[in-house]
Amino acid sequence: MTRQGTARSAGVTPRTGQPPLTRFACWISSQACTIDISKARRELGYRPLKDGTEGLAEFGRPGALALCGMADTVVVKVKPGSRKGPLVEVDSDGELTIYVREPAVDGKANNAVIRLLAAHLQLPRSRVELVSGATSRLKRFRVSR
Repeated sequence: MTRQGTARSAGVTPRTGQPPLTRFACWISSQACTIDISKARRELGYRPLKDGTEGLAEFGRPGALALCGMADTVVVKVKPGSRKGPLVEVDSDGELTIYVREPAVDGKANNAVIRLLAAHLQLPRSRVELVSGATSRLKRFRVSR
């Protein structure tokens, strides 16, 4: 009996081509995605119909980003040890930059960022969790409602 015959006898039909959900598709769907339109603006003269702040205001609370499900990911740039802080800046593309006075030592800056991000999104600190980037300036947070 061939392998194909064994699969059919087990009630499984052999597939041809790509599986419906590949490992790559799972991986790529779990990654943060940031789109930079500066080159399109510079070289093609592209002008979006709405800037990031206007789009966020239309979507919901400013700075809430894409909090449309029960939990979403927010990617922020962090500037630890900054004299500017504590401050949350939302640029025209909707990207968040968080300035904190605490140094990046023993997780002090991470705790300050969580505190500031939670206050900015008007959520309790328990709803903001650092997912990746504990030692990086680019951090990804899971925000749950």
